[in-house]
Formats: sequence, C-alpha cells, structure tokens
Amino acid sequence: MRSVLLSLLILLPSLGQAISLKEGDFVKGEFISHQEADLYIQFPDKTTRLLAKNVQGEKIFLFKSEQQGEANFIAYKTGTSELIDNFTLNITQQIPLNDQKRLKKEEVFTHPLLQNIKGIQKDTSVFWQRIKEVGTPLIEKIDEQKSKVTFLYRGAKQNVKLFSDIAYTHDDMQQIAGTDIWYRSYILPNDARFLYKVAPDVPDLPVSSGEQRRAILATAQADLFNHYPYFESPSDDIKTIDKFNYWSSVTLSHAVEQPFVTKKDTLQGSIQKVYFESTILGNKRRVWIYLPKNFSKEKYYPILYLLDGAEYTQQVSVPTILDNMIAEHKIQPMVGVFIDTISAKTRAEELPANTQFAKALTEELIPFVEKTIQAKYRIISGSSYGGLASAYIAFNYPHLFPQALIMSGSFWWQAKESPPEENNYMAWQFAQHDKKPLCLFISAGRFEAGENSILASSRHLKDVLKAKHYPLIYKEYSAGHSYFSWQGVLSDGLIALQNLCL
Repeated sequence: MRSVLLSLLILLPSLGQAISLKEGDFVKGEFISHQEADLYIQFPDKTTRLLAKNVQGEKIFLFKSEQQGEANFIAYKTGTSELIDNFTLNITQQIPLNDQKRLKKEEVFTHPLLQNIKGIQKDTSVFWQRIKEVGTPLIEKIDEQKSKVTFLYRGAKQNVKLFSDIAYTHDDMQQIAGTDIWYRSYILPNDARFLYKVAPDVPDLPVSSGEQRRAILATAQADLFNHYPYFESPSDDIKTIDKFNYWSSVTLSHAVEQPFVTKKDTLQGSIQKVYFESTILGNKRRVWIYLPKNFSKEKYYPILYLLDGAEYTQQVSVPTILDNMIAEHKIQPMVGVFIDTISAKTRAEELPANTQFAKALTEELIPFVEKTIQAKYRIISGSSYGGLASAYIAFNYPHLFPQALIMSGSFWWQAKESPPEENNYMAWQFAQHDKKPLCLFISAGRFEAGENSILASSRHLKDVLKAKHYPLIYKEYSAGHSYFSWQGVLSDGLIALQNLCL
C-alpha cells in the first residue's frame, strides 16, 4: 500500500502543484490558507474539480481519481480568478485501487422494483431516457401520510451508496442483474424535505471504520437525473460548479413552505464584513453585520447574533430572508450579526459549552458591534454545535440574550469527566438551576434520530424546559441536518419568538 504524507508550501500558483495519479487512486489531504481561498484540482484532461471553498484556516478534502496522469492543485482568492500564494497543502493519503479492498457483488432484492422498471434487460437506453425526462427520485404517493421514494443510479462497477440524512448508515443501493440500473427505495412522510448525493464505487480501504465512513466523500456527487439541484452558494449553477460540489434536493408534497428564501423585489438592507479580534480567545475572525433598509442610529433594534456566519451569509442568504420578512411585516426591522467560526477545529473547540467563547462574545463582541447600534433586545441563534452554544450562552447570560433560536442543537454533548446522568449537559443545567428569564425556540429534524441523537436529546431538553415552565416553542420537521432545512426553520423561529416573547 502506498500511503504518503507530503507537506508542500505552494509559492508558484501559476504553475500549480503537480500530483501523479492513477485511475482509481483515493486521495486525502489538508488545505491551509490564511486568506479566503478556493482550492481546485485540474486533471490530465484539463477538467477541474473544486476541493475546498472559502477556506480561511484549514480544510480536509477527499477525492477519487477518474483519470491517469499528472494533475495540478491550483488555489484562487475566493470567488475570483486571482491566483494566490503562501498556502500549505498536505497530502496525507494516496491509496491505489489495487490496495483498496473490493466489495463482493451480491444481488439481494429486499425492496420491490417499481412496475415501470420490471423486466429490463441489458439494453436500458429507453428506460434511462424516460428517467431523464421525469427526474429522480421516483415518487409514488401511498396515502396522505407517506410516499414511496426510489433512488436510481446508472452504471457503477462495484457499489453505489446513498449519502443523505435519510440514510445515516450510507445505505447500499442494489443492482438489477445484467443491467446498469442501481436502486434503493424508502417509505417517507409526505412532509419530508432533504438533500442527498449518490456515491458510486466508494473505495473500501484498509483503514479504521471512521476513516472508511468518510471515504464516501471521495465519490459522493449530485444525482444528474434529479431536476432540483441545491448549491452551497447563490452564485453557483450547473455550468460553473462540478457535480461533486452541489447536492440534489427532494421536497415532498406536504413539506413546510420556505417563503422567504428567494430574493424578491423588496427594499434591501446592507451587509458589511468586518474583522473582530478577541483578546480572550487570542484569534481573529470575520463578522458580517446586516442593517435593515432605512436603518437609523437613533432607533433601537432587535439584534440577531447568529453563529456559523460564513454559511449563513453565503450558503444561506439570511440577509435576503430578513429583507423579505421585514418587507412582509412578519418581523420588526432587526439587525443581524453573523459570526464566523474560523475553521472546523476552532468550531469544535469554541462552540460546545465553552466559557471563554461565551465571555468573548458577551464582553468583547457585543461592545465591538454595538458602538453605533442600539439594542432593543438580543437573540442568540445557531445550528448543530451552534445550537448547543446558543443554549449555553443564553443560559449563562439571560440578561444579554433573553431569547434563543436553536436549530438541531447538539444536545447529545457531554462535558468531559461528567457522570453518565449528565449525558445531556444542557438539560442537566436547566434542571439543576432555578428558572431564568429566557424565551426559547427549539427545533429538530426527524431524520436526526437514533439513541442519544440530536432528535432524542432535543426532546429530552424540551421536556425539562416544559417542566420548569419556560416560554418555549418546540417544533420537529421531517428533515435532516442541513442548511436546506435550517433556511426555513430560521424564519419560523423568528416569527415564533416574536409572537411568544413580546
């Protein structure tokens, strides 16, 4: 097995950094940049794949080579064609196809095929032409509560896996013998909304189970037969982004509407990016500040402090959501403060119930932001670890953040060396202390299920808060752990808090 570790300081980006590839190679690496940068690889046939986007810090990337020859890594300043230098690229693994374990082909049909794909033999061209027209997945309504949803893939050699919140275990698709048709069916509620990718020929590697699970990212790609792509940036489209860097979406007939996501012909506020340096944390980060149209320094405004700010200004345009909600008088004009988490490593250190991060936000960031903004009241909000952090900050600083909007909070988190009964740290904290002057909105996805999961731990926290008689709106959605869901949950939460707390 060839598994290499290379540390390369790129000084001549115009020439790129070469890597020798063979077809089927699995490659894992780390991209480190001190300015906002996008990393691409250019393959021997001159096609490119985006490996890491909008990185300021470090980012892990994975890919599986579909070609043989010399490829080049190239980095650009985010969103531009300006080449950059002084970044670091570490290739931590490069495993040839021959050193990857292969899955045995077993045709086990546990789900019945849809009637319109029965009896297909080797010539499937007519079938696939029809699939291209109608789009995937195929949806059969069973009754008012549920539908049968069948995913399809054409032409893998070894395996196909579904990468989605509805398939947490990365379910295998099954092949119809003698054809290029792979399929997998699920019974789902009619209000489901979720994203997915298909992952053909995922390498089976001689690595740990955790590393093997992550290997799906090397081939996971959008379903090219799906008619509803979901891009992680509003400026992306099929013509400008490769298939590995966008998702396919499914919205069933009774899914909760998301009426404020699309930009409309309304009055638009302003958004400014600033840099905030924390003495307490010893780091510097981007912060985006949204001001509503006709903002006045003389007026008092609700201020929404939202964690994972880069994602909520780029992947989800919260400024657009606020513009639309304000224009339709769903909420009063408010200010938005979107706080970057710097990197995955920093995020994992700062957001899970971190006293220093909470102190930096309340003692440094609030004065920094509110020099010229007068706060009527504040809302702290976030998703996943950001939801956990929001609950923690509101709990400890209710006089500064009397409202919390929590989306898919990671309430399974447990403080180190704490006893087993404290496995839901925030539920334990709320249970052990007197009621505080807080008003909360908490949501979770029904596809975030399992023992000690986000769904289970959110329900636990909900029960504790209700027992303590907190003002609370708790909602569950037939959705997973993604911004595709949270972009709608956020507006639901803002409306709920305004109605509940004021």
